[in-house]
Amino acid sequence: MRKRLIGAVVLIVSLFVVAQAVPYGRDHTNPPVRREVRWARRALASSPQARVVDCHSNLTDWTWYTNVAPVSWLVYGVVEGGREHVDFSEWDRPQ
Repeated sequence: MRKRLIGAVVLIVSLFVVAQAVPYGRDHTNPPVRREVRWARRALASSPQARVVDCHSNLTDWTWYTNVAPVSWLVYGVVEGGREHVDFSEWDRPQ
């Protein structure tokens, strides 16, 4: 039983290390802002709901864990999908 547990741990750690070599999700360059949304009130722009802008704009704050696979893959996919649907940094194009 102990050998199997050690083998499983070694396998999981090995897969984690190999996953770091996959380049997907590491492109953390934000495209330039073309035209931002004009918020009705300044308080709205700084409210907790404005954190939505982190995934739906070109002003994404890439934290340290977005460089660690497989979290980087998930976060990158979410940000790219969010920008496709509504992008608050490109308010001059049809959304």
